[in-house]
Amino acid sequence: MSSEPLTLQEKEAAEYHARWEAVETVKAQELAALTDEGALEIIRSLRLFAPVPPNPLNGMGLVEQQAILHRKLNLAQVRKELKPLLELKGQPDAMTKLDGLIATVKRRLQARP
Repeated sequence: MSSEPLTLQEKEAAEYHARWEAVETVKAQELAALTDEGALEIIRSLRLFAPVPPNPLNGMGLVEQQAILHRKLNLAQVRKELKPLLELKGQPDAMTKLDGLIATVKRRLQARP
């Protein structure tokens, strides 16, 4: 390497690189110190107009979905049209499962405050 003085462009490139390394170091330190709650808060702040999705592990999202659908579905019509299809498919016991699911959703909806 020659002992010639650095050009202005080389000096600026070296300073830029040093600043970039410093910023990356600070970012790594902040990321290492970030808690789950802090990360969630950042995510929420980025999603200003979107609601936080329901927790899929507690099942309430499904109950809420069923509540919306239940008001729009004609369950008598669904049962009437579904029964012959299930028989053709060889799964007539699926209707009993459906009735059980509907009863569960009704109980959960009634239990909600």
